[in-house]
Order: sequence, then structure tokens, then C-alpha cells
Amino acid sequence: MDNDPTHLQALAGHARMILDGKALEQSGAICVRGSGADAQVLLITSRDTGRWVIPRGNVEKREDPRQTAAREAKEEAGVSGKVSKKPIGYYTYLKSREGLACLVSVYRLDVDKVKSDFPEAKTRQLVWVSPLEAARRVDELELKGLFQQI
Repeated sequence: MDNDPTHLQALAGHARMILDGKALEQSGAICVRGSGADAQVLLITSRDTGRWVIPRGNVEKREDPRQTAAREAKEEAGVSGKVSKKPIGYYTYLKSREGLACLVSVYRLDVDKVKSDFPEAKTRQLVWVSPLEAARRVDELELKGLFQQI
């Protein structure tokens, strides 16, 4: 019998990490422009796999999650604006290289400034799409649901 864990067993192990408070705390932003039926959200590609994601990153010391969401949006996508006071939700994902479970607090960021020159401009693609299209493009199931709140 093979001693390698099944995919489901691996996921259960990561869920246990999250429940035990051992997950990496991250924060991200769903960046929004426009409103109502005309609202669009910003997706960016991840640097390692090219998957569609939202700007997100580790919450650093002396930084609250709202600040992290704003910083990551500026660094990874060149956008800035007003960040919601409370998260619109959360999602989890597995950092495959490190084998870490990550818990991401997601904030709405109403974009008021877009720059074409930003720190990660050469390593990412950006696209503005409807919330429905964004939900189709991202892989994380919990994140898909958060686009319905826009």
C-alpha cells in the first residue's frame, strides 16, 4: 500500500493548520471601478503560474490588513483608492511551493487612480472584467463567491 497522502488527506491537513491558527495571514483587494451593472473588477496574473488572482500578500509587522490590501494593489497592479473598513470576506488557498495554508482577508478597494508604471508591471498581466467573468477566471472557490458581493 502506498504511504503517500491522498489529495483529500493533504487538504484536511491544511484545513487543520488553518483551524489551529497556523495559517499564513494574508490580505487582498478586489479592486473595483464603476458601479452597478457597469462595475468592473481587476484581475492580475500570478508571477509563478500565470493564474488569474487578485492583488494579495503577507500582512507585515506594524501593518493592519487594510493597509496590506492597499499596498499590494499598488505594488502588484498600480491602483489605489478607498479601501473598505471591514473585509467583504475571506478565502483560503495552499501555497504549493512552501506547503503552507494561507487565509486571505479580502477588502473592496474602490479605484480612483491607475498607474501604468508600478513595481510589478513587467511581471504581471492585468485585465478589467465583470464580477461574473472574474468568478469564472479565478480558481479558488471561496474567492469566486466574493465577486458576487460587488
